Amino acid sequence: EELASVQGMASQTSWGLFLEYLAHPHGGFWGRISYLYALALPELLRPVALGKAAGVVGTLAHDSVAEPTMPEAGPHDGVGALWQAEQCLAVVLASQAGIKSRSGSGVFLVWRFDDDDGVLDPDFARHWRGFLRLLNRLQFLPHAHVITSRAVKAGAIAGLVDAFQHFLAGGGASPTSANEPSVAAVLPPELALADSRVRQFLEQLAAAQKVWPTIGFELEADGRVVATAEAAWPESMCALVSAEAPLDRDTFREAGWTVFEFGPAGLAAEDSNALLSTLPAST
Repeated sequence: EELASVQGMASQTSWGLFLEYLAHPHGGFWGRISYLYALALPELLRPVALGKAAGVVGTLAHDSVAEPTMPEAGPHDGVGALWQAEQCLAVVLASQAGIKSRSGSGVFLVWRFDDDDGVLDPDFARHWRGFLRLLNRLQFLPHAHVITSRAVKAGAIAGLVDAFQHFLAGGGASPTSANEPSVAAVLPPELALADSRVRQFLEQLAAAQKVWPTIGFELEADGRVVATAEAAWPESMCALVSAEAPLDRDTFREAGWTVFEFGPAGLAAEDSNALLSTLPAST
Protein backbone atom coordinates (compact mmCIF):
# COMPACT_ATOMS: atom_id res chain seq x y z
CA GLU A 1 0.00 0.00 0.00
CA GLU A 2 2.81 2.42 0.86
CA LEU A 3 4.68 1.54 -2.33
CA ALA A 4 1.52 2.23 -4.34
CA SER A 5 1.28 5.64 -2.67
CA VAL A 6 4.85 6.43 -3.64
CA GLN A 7 4.29 5.36 -7.24
CA GLY A 8 1.17 7.51 -7.43
CA MET A 9 2.96 10.54 -6.05
CA ALA A 10 5.75 10.22 -8.60
CA SER A 11 3.43 11.60 -11.28
CA GLN A 12 2.17 14.55 -9.23
CA THR A 13 3.33 18.12 -9.74
CA SER A 14 4.97 19.99 -6.87
CA TRP A 15 1.73 21.90 -6.32
CA GLY A 16 -0.32 18.71 -6.29
CA LEU A 17 2.07 17.18 -3.78
CA PHE A 18 1.75 20.25 -1.56
CA LEU A 19 -2.03 20.01 -1.62
CA GLU A 20 -1.75 16.33 -0.70
CA TYR A 21 0.41 17.28 2.27
CA LEU A 22 -2.10 19.89 3.43
CA ALA A 23 -4.85 17.29 3.26
CA HIS A 24 -2.81 14.62 5.09
CA PRO A 25 -0.10 16.31 7.22
CA HIS A 26 0.90 13.15 9.06
CA GLY A 27 4.66 13.12 9.67
CA GLY A 28 4.89 9.34 9.99
CA PHE A 29 3.32 8.73 6.58
CA TRP A 30 5.52 11.27 4.78
CA GLY A 31 8.56 9.94 6.60
CA ARG A 32 7.84 6.49 5.17
CA ILE A 33 7.43 8.03 1.71
CA SER A 34 10.90 9.60 1.99
CA TYR A 35 12.29 6.30 3.33
CA LEU A 36 10.94 4.31 0.38
CA TYR A 37 12.19 6.88 -2.12
CA ALA A 38 15.69 6.73 -0.62
CA LEU A 39 15.84 2.93 -0.83
CA ALA A 40 14.45 2.92 -4.37
CA LEU A 41 16.99 5.38 -5.85
CA PRO A 42 19.77 2.79 -6.43
CA GLU A 43 19.01 -0.23 -8.58
CA LEU A 44 20.38 -2.56 -5.91
CA LEU A 45 21.58 -2.16 -2.33
CA ARG A 46 24.62 -4.31 -1.52
CA PRO A 47 26.27 -5.28 1.79
CA VAL A 48 28.77 -2.63 2.94
CA ALA A 49 30.95 -1.76 5.92
CA LEU A 50 29.33 1.49 6.99
CA GLY A 51 32.42 2.83 8.75
CA LYS A 52 34.52 2.51 5.59
CA ALA A 53 31.87 4.36 3.59
CA ALA A 54 32.85 7.61 5.33
CA GLY A 55 35.34 8.14 2.49
CA VAL A 56 32.50 8.16 -0.03
CA VAL A 57 30.60 10.76 2.00
CA GLY A 58 33.76 12.86 2.34
CA THR A 59 34.43 12.78 -1.40
CA LEU A 60 30.91 13.99 -2.19
CA ALA A 61 31.25 16.77 0.39
CA HIS A 62 34.72 18.03 -0.60
CA ASP A 63 35.11 17.37 -4.34
CA SER A 64 32.44 18.82 -6.62
CA VAL A 65 33.19 16.51 -9.57
CA ALA A 66 34.71 13.33 -8.12
CA GLU A 67 32.93 10.01 -8.56
CA PRO A 68 33.84 7.80 -5.58
CA THR A 69 33.60 4.02 -5.44
CA MET A 70 31.96 2.02 -2.68
CA PRO A 71 34.44 0.03 -0.53
CA GLU A 72 33.89 -3.73 -0.76
CA ALA A 73 35.89 -4.93 2.25
CA GLY A 74 33.99 -6.21 5.31
CA PRO A 75 32.83 -6.86 7.91
CA HIS A 76 29.47 -5.78 6.53
CA ASP A 77 27.14 -4.08 9.00
CA GLY A 78 24.74 -2.45 6.57
CA VAL A 79 23.74 -2.03 2.95
CA GLY A 80 24.38 0.74 0.49
CA ALA A 81 24.95 1.79 -3.08
CA LEU A 82 25.99 4.67 -5.28
CA TRP A 83 23.40 6.02 -7.66
CA GLN A 84 24.13 8.14 -10.71
CA ALA A 85 21.90 9.81 -13.27
CA GLU A 86 21.97 12.96 -15.36
CA GLN A 87 23.36 15.81 -13.23
CA CYS A 88 23.15 13.67 -10.06
CA LEU A 89 25.39 11.47 -7.94
CA ALA A 90 24.12 10.01 -4.69
CA VAL A 91 25.00 7.48 -2.02
CA VAL A 92 22.44 5.63 0.09
CA LEU A 93 23.63 3.86 3.24
CA ALA A 94 21.41 1.95 5.66
CA SER A 95 22.15 0.10 8.86
CA GLN A 96 20.95 -3.48 9.27
CA ALA A 97 18.85 -2.41 12.25
CA GLY A 98 17.27 0.37 10.22
CA ILE A 99 16.31 -2.04 7.44
CA LYS A 100 14.85 -4.57 9.86
CA SER A 101 12.77 -1.92 11.63
CA ARG A 102 11.86 -0.12 8.37
CA SER A 103 12.99 3.09 10.04
CA GLY A 104 13.94 6.22 8.14
CA SER A 105 16.35 7.15 10.92
CA GLY A 106 18.46 4.14 9.88
CA VAL A 107 19.16 5.54 6.40
CA PHE A 108 21.84 8.10 5.49
CA LEU A 109 21.60 9.72 2.06
CA VAL A 110 23.83 12.23 0.28
CA TRP A 111 22.62 13.44 -3.07
CA ARG A 112 24.85 15.86 -5.06
CA PHE A 113 23.32 17.81 -7.92
CA ASP A 114 25.59 19.35 -10.57
CA ASP A 115 24.62 23.01 -10.78
CA ASP A 116 28.12 24.00 -11.95
CA ASP A 117 29.36 22.31 -15.14
CA GLY A 118 25.87 20.90 -15.55
CA VAL A 119 24.36 24.30 -16.33
CA LEU A 120 25.84 23.98 -19.82
CA ASP A 121 23.56 21.03 -20.53
CA PRO A 122 20.72 22.12 -22.83
CA ASP A 123 18.29 20.19 -20.60
CA PHE A 124 19.52 21.80 -17.37
CA ALA A 125 16.18 23.49 -16.64
CA ARG A 126 14.40 20.14 -16.83
CA HIS A 127 16.99 18.51 -14.57
CA TRP A 128 16.67 21.40 -12.09
CA ARG A 129 12.91 20.94 -11.88
CA GLY A 130 13.43 17.23 -11.26
CA PHE A 131 15.99 18.08 -8.57
CA LEU A 132 13.43 20.24 -6.74
CA ARG A 133 10.67 17.65 -7.08
CA LEU A 134 12.82 14.88 -5.63
CA LEU A 135 13.93 17.23 -2.85
CA ASN A 136 10.26 17.57 -1.89
CA ARG A 137 9.99 13.81 -1.58
CA LEU A 138 13.18 13.30 0.43
CA GLN A 139 12.82 16.16 2.88
CA PHE A 140 11.22 14.04 5.63
CA LEU A 141 14.18 11.66 5.87
CA PRO A 142 16.10 12.59 9.08
CA HIS A 143 19.54 11.95 7.58
CA ALA A 144 19.01 13.18 4.01
CA HIS A 145 21.60 15.67 2.77
CA VAL A 146 20.86 17.22 -0.62
CA ILE A 147 23.85 19.26 -1.79
CA THR A 148 25.00 21.00 -4.96
CA SER A 149 28.37 21.17 -6.71
CA ARG A 150 28.58 24.93 -6.20
CA ALA A 151 27.95 24.57 -2.48
CA VAL A 152 30.74 21.98 -2.32
CA LYS A 153 33.11 24.36 -4.16
CA ALA A 154 32.25 27.12 -1.71
CA GLY A 155 33.13 24.87 1.23
CA ALA A 156 29.58 25.01 2.59
CA ILE A 157 29.35 21.23 3.15
CA ALA A 158 32.29 20.94 5.53
CA GLY A 159 30.33 19.20 8.30
CA LEU A 160 28.94 16.31 6.27
CA VAL A 161 31.46 13.69 7.43
CA ASP A 162 30.75 14.68 11.03
CA ALA A 163 27.06 14.24 10.33
CA PHE A 164 27.74 10.73 9.03
CA GLN A 165 29.75 9.85 12.14
CA HIS A 166 26.82 11.16 14.19
CA PHE A 167 24.55 8.82 12.22
CA LEU A 168 26.87 5.84 12.82
CA ALA A 169 26.81 6.60 16.53
CA GLY A 170 23.04 6.22 16.52
CA GLY A 171 22.22 9.91 16.87
CA GLY A 172 19.03 11.60 15.75
CA ALA A 173 18.73 14.23 13.04
CA SER A 174 22.19 15.62 12.35
CA PRO A 175 23.11 18.73 14.35
CA THR A 176 24.54 21.81 12.69
CA SER A 177 28.30 21.45 12.43
CA ALA A 178 30.55 23.99 14.11
CA ASN A 179 32.61 23.95 10.89
CA GLU A 180 29.82 25.42 8.78
CA PRO A 181 30.53 28.93 7.45
CA SER A 182 29.11 31.65 9.68
CA VAL A 183 27.08 33.03 6.76
CA ALA A 184 24.90 29.90 6.91
CA ALA A 185 23.66 30.99 10.34
CA VAL A 186 22.13 34.21 8.99
CA LEU A 187 21.24 33.36 5.41
CA PRO A 188 18.52 30.88 4.42
CA PRO A 189 19.99 27.51 3.42
CA GLU A 190 18.15 27.72 0.08
CA LEU A 191 20.73 30.33 -0.98
CA ALA A 192 23.07 27.48 -1.91
CA LEU A 193 20.50 26.26 -4.45
CA ALA A 194 20.24 29.60 -6.26
CA ASP A 195 22.09 30.55 -9.43
CA SER A 196 25.41 32.16 -8.50
CA ARG A 197 24.52 35.17 -10.63
CA VAL A 198 21.70 36.20 -8.29
CA ARG A 199 23.24 35.27 -4.94
CA GLN A 200 24.63 38.75 -4.33
CA PHE A 201 21.15 40.21 -4.73
CA LEU A 202 19.64 37.53 -2.47
CA GLU A 203 22.23 38.37 0.19
CA GLN A 204 21.17 42.03 -0.08
CA LEU A 205 17.57 40.90 0.20
CA ALA A 206 18.25 39.00 3.41
CA ALA A 207 20.24 41.90 4.85
CA ALA A 208 17.33 44.23 4.12
CA GLN A 209 15.01 41.75 5.91
CA LYS A 210 12.72 41.46 2.92
CA VAL A 211 10.46 38.45 2.36
CA TRP A 212 12.45 35.48 1.05
CA PRO A 213 11.54 34.07 -2.38
CA THR A 214 10.76 30.56 -3.56
CA ILE A 215 13.93 29.28 -5.24
CA GLY A 216 13.27 27.39 -8.47
CA PHE A 217 9.63 28.48 -8.67
CA GLU A 218 7.40 26.62 -11.13
CA LEU A 219 4.49 28.44 -12.73
CA GLU A 220 1.67 26.01 -13.34
CA ALA A 221 -1.40 26.18 -15.56
CA ASP A 222 -4.01 23.48 -16.01
CA GLY A 223 -2.02 21.13 -13.78
CA ARG A 224 1.28 21.36 -15.68
CA VAL A 225 4.45 23.43 -15.38
CA VAL A 226 4.57 26.13 -18.07
CA ALA A 227 7.53 28.24 -16.93
CA THR A 228 10.29 28.32 -14.31
CA ALA A 229 11.86 31.26 -12.48
CA GLU A 230 15.16 31.20 -10.62
CA ALA A 231 13.38 32.95 -7.74
CA ALA A 232 9.84 34.22 -7.32
CA TRP A 233 7.55 35.97 -4.87
CA PRO A 234 4.08 34.59 -5.70
CA GLU A 235 2.19 36.95 -3.40
CA SER A 236 3.82 39.97 -5.05
CA MET A 237 3.81 38.30 -8.51
CA CYS A 238 7.48 39.16 -9.06
CA ALA A 239 10.01 36.79 -10.58
CA LEU A 240 13.72 36.59 -11.37
CA VAL A 241 14.28 34.92 -14.74
CA SER A 242 17.49 34.30 -16.66
CA ALA A 243 17.97 36.35 -19.82
CA GLU A 244 18.75 33.01 -21.45
CA ALA A 245 15.15 31.86 -20.91
CA PRO A 246 13.00 34.24 -23.01
CA LEU A 247 10.10 31.77 -23.22
CA ASP A 248 9.87 31.58 -19.43
CA ARG A 249 10.08 35.37 -19.23
CA ASP A 250 7.29 35.89 -21.73
CA THR A 251 5.07 33.26 -20.09
CA PHE A 252 5.36 34.94 -16.69
CA ARG A 253 4.62 38.34 -18.20
CA GLU A 254 1.59 37.03 -20.06
CA ALA A 255 0.33 35.71 -16.72
CA GLY A 256 0.55 39.23 -15.25
CA TRP A 257 3.84 38.88 -13.39
CA THR A 258 6.55 41.52 -13.10
CA VAL A 259 9.75 39.93 -14.41
CA PHE A 260 13.32 41.00 -13.64
CA GLU A 261 15.96 39.48 -15.90
CA PHE A 262 19.53 38.67 -14.90
CA GLY A 263 22.51 37.93 -17.09
CA PRO A 264 26.16 36.89 -16.66
CA ALA A 265 26.80 39.93 -14.44
CA GLY A 266 23.74 39.28 -12.34
CA LEU A 267 20.85 41.66 -11.76
CA ALA A 268 21.23 45.26 -12.92
CA ALA A 269 21.57 47.80 -10.09
CA GLU A 270 18.40 49.63 -11.05
CA ASP A 271 16.44 46.39 -11.10
CA SER A 272 17.85 45.39 -7.70
CA ASN A 273 16.77 48.70 -6.21
CA ALA A 274 13.33 48.47 -7.82
CA LEU A 275 12.74 44.95 -6.55
CA LEU A 276 13.95 45.76 -3.04
CA SER A 277 11.59 48.73 -2.87
CA THR A 278 8.68 46.62 -4.16
CA LEU A 279 8.94 43.62 -1.85
CA PRO A 280 7.40 43.68 1.65
CA ALA A 281 9.41 43.16 4.82
CA SER A 282 9.67 39.64 6.20
CA THR A 283 7.55 38.83 9.24
